[in-house]
Amino acid sequence: MSITQTALMQQRRDTAANWTSANPTLLAGEIGIESDTNKIKIGTGSTAWTSLSYTTWSQITAYPFVNADIAAAAAIAYSKLATLTSGNILVGSSANVATSTAISGDITISNTGVTAIASGVIVNADINASAAISGSKIVAATTGVVGAVQLTDSFSSTSVTTAATPNAVKTAFDAATAAAVIGADALPKAGGTLTGNVILDNQVDARFREATANGTNYVGFQAPATIAADVLWTLPSVDGTSAQVLSTNGSGTLSWATAAGATVVDGGNFANGSSIVTTTITIDGGSFV
Repeated sequence: MSITQTALMQQRRDTAANWTSANPTLLAGEIGIESDTNKIKIGTGSTAWTSLSYTTWSQITAYPFVNADIAAAAAIAYSKLATLTSGNILVGSSANVATSTAISGDITISNTGVTAIASGVIVNADINASAAISGSKIVAATTGVVGAVQLTDSFSSTSVTTAATPNAVKTAFDAATAAAVIGADALPKAGGTLTGNVILDNQVDARFREATANGTNYVGFQAPATIAADVLWTLPSVDGTSAQVLSTNGSGTLSWATAAGATVVDGGNFANGSSIVTTTITIDGGSFV
């Protein structure tokens, strides 16, 4: 015949405050549980409660402490973990063990979580081809600075930081060759004023055509092939009188003057058909028959 006896064992329990107030001395191996904190202490037989340390699981059982032993809502404080060096992070080691590791290389991290990239370490290869970095992140280009430049479609802009589009250049070209006046700096085909010297190089002509309805003939002026020195003629400021001619003073200044001419007086002996004509010619005050 067999007899089965069921035995129940109950440990001493009380609140942390009552344990501290009573401060009993537990028997050697006796377990005391704080009912409101679920912490335990194991007596030594000689040490009072307040002088005992709380007991760890390893002191109670040899059963390994695993993840399943921790309640999902345990919310264990980080202060219960081993110390971690300032600025270090936990990285799995070759033995698959979380290891405190200092960050090295181009990036640093502070103990407040602020990351930073070291100066001068980013190179072209680090930037993705499709990064599409905004122009506002790049220094603006000027005549003295290499950088990003904004395009403008205006052909009359005076900006020194923008560049003309091909369309703006084409518009400026078309406007410069158009028949309408487009600005003080452009010389249109129909009128316009030149404010500087006009140089016709390599003996080219200055030509003045006849009326279009009459053809394409012209009159013109041309420089000689060889000129010993520069020559400039200054025209007179007013018109001359009938039969006057342009006369130079030898220094390039032209003026109107009456030509020194010859007068013919009848009475000479020039042959005229069947008769004899006598004519006296007076030149500059002298005469001959």
